[in-house]
Amino acid sequence: MFKIFSRIAAALSRRLGIRASTLELPGGLSLKPPSDLDLTFQTIPAYDEQEQVIARWHGDQLQYFVSVSRLPAGYLDAEPYLAGFERDLRQAWSELLVGRQSSYKARGGLRGTVVEYSKPAKGDTPEVTLVIHFIADGKASFVATATPVASGAVALVFDETVRMLQSAAVARPDAGPGEITRDEDELVGAWVSEDSLPDGRTISSMLELKRDLSFDTTVSMQGTVIFSATGVWSKYTDDIHWTYLHSSPELPAEKREDDDRIVSVTESALTLKSALSGRERVLRRVQAGKCAVLRCLHD
Repeated sequence: MFKIFSRIAAALSRRLGIRASTLELPGGLSLKPPSDLDLTFQTIPAYDEQEQVIARWHGDQLQYFVSVSRLPAGYLDAEPYLAGFERDLRQAWSELLVGRQSSYKARGGLRGTVVEYSKPAKGDTPEVTLVIHFIADGKASFVATATPVASGAVALVFDETVRMLQSAAVARPDAGPGEITRDEDELVGAWVSEDSLPDGRTISSMLELKRDLSFDTTVSMQGTVIFSATGVWSKYTDDIHWTYLHSSPELPAEKREDDDRIVSVTESALTLKSALSGRERVLRRVQAGKCAVLRCLHD
């Protein structure tokens, strides 16, 4: 991964496109970037032979490029999406630094959230920086990944891409999403379980895994809610990682993150094994909206 940036810089000593004042992107996003930004919309073969990206130039030298994709329906909240992205990046990089963060309003009612991530230089491996934008308007959402290439471009990319994406508007609301799929998608939905305690009482749980990588859960005993929580989740290989953001009663700090091992998953059933307790539980899928989820336990 780290060698690709030097290959890109070496491969691009000339433009493969013409300067653009308006950019119409395949996912339905339109940009009218500031005129002082010298941009083209083109392929960069050393990065991807088919995907077109926004390339920022200084003369004939490539400074950085921005890849923009439309997300599938349901990814409308920046916080859980970026939490999942950061977790994936931590798995890929042995060391991760989270730098500048900001939010902004864009043309056409869009709102953007931007975060800078970097992997420090180590030995002969140079520093790698990515600037990630999550842009949404309540109906559609996009992710933009800015990758510095030229020496010194890291100092430009955060502020310049904010200026660039502040000009964004959804030109085609009915445009389809990009080719983005996530391992988590097969688990999205509402799940319920029911267990009997040694004293004969029944404990029921509801778990809703949302497409934007947030979750809601409620635990009830004999019909009385004893615990509820919301948070964010992500899947990595056969493990689910949970981060509890809000709960009642409030969890202690050391229990606000947890992992479950996926023992099995089908269209109708999900078996999880807790990393903390070692206990397995079987959940079955229900159709959210057809009935109150906890009532589905007894249908």
